Amino acid sequence: MHIEGEGDSEPKSAVKHIKKLRKAGNKITKFEGDGKFDTNKMFDALGDAESTIKMHKNAKLRLTKSKRRKGEIRKYRKLGYKGWAKKQNMETDGCKEGISSAVKENSVKIW
Repeated sequence: MHIEGEGDSEPKSAVKHIKKLRKAGNKITKFEGDGKFDTNKMFDALGDAESTIKMHKNAKLRLTKSKRRKGEIRKYRKLGYKGWAKKQNMETDGCKEGISSAVKENSVKIW
């Protein structure tokens, strides 16, 4: 937990916690996040876990070092945003971004 603008960013903090959980023997099966989690390090940390992370519109394959993220960019480009969102909603319990944003504002994160 930290004050806005101080400490690690959400993606950096999430990567740290995912790595700690894996090191402790836990299996990460699913991760959902908005566009701020669209980073090479995030996708690398997730490994083979199922994920729903909105890609940046201008995501570049050539500049992406993460194999996992490259695959996600290709899927996103092939389907387009609407097709990707529809597929993600069918494969997961639905997009919870609106709900998670509302909850985030009214709760304290403790990692």
